[in-house]
Amino acid sequence: MDASSNDTETELPVQKQLEAYNARDIDDFMLWWADDCQYYEFLSRLLASGAAEIRERHVARFKEPNLHGTLVKRIAVANVVVDQETVTRTFPDGPGEVDVVAIYEVENGKIAKAWFKMGPPRLLCDRGRDAHHCAPPAQNRTGGIPAYGSHLGCLTANR
Repeated sequence: MDASSNDTETELPVQKQLEAYNARDIDDFMLWWADDCQYYEFLSRLLASGAAEIRERHVARFKEPNLHGTLVKRIAVANVVVDQETVTRTFPDGPGEVDVVAIYEVENGKIAKAWFKMGPPRLLCDRGRDAHHCAPPAQNRTGGIPAYGSHLGCLTANR
């Protein structure tokens, strides 16, 4: 087996879970996670252990009508896949997006471990409003960084 087919096999569960995430299909999403998988906030804060806890974290999130992960770039080395994504979702202060680096360890065709590093979330401001009127979300005002999936400054101010 050459390296490119190994990379393709390693990338398959990561791609399929991203497609299920975007379809907000919890059952299809969970097909790609190992029963004993672990889900971390980068670097080592365990957020969920086992498929049941990962499912629980995503059920409410999948009800968000604007939820969507856009793949920016993907690299694969051996059994590790690294995705750079922009995730659009609804935050307590309104719709927005956040940049995410996701690192997946794949074993036996399933995601065994995953680590997520979040950038600062950005609110999607009303295009008709001045960017200075777009208040940062509460979690940014207090200095906290939300965990993956509870993902925001203002997009119009940053572009």
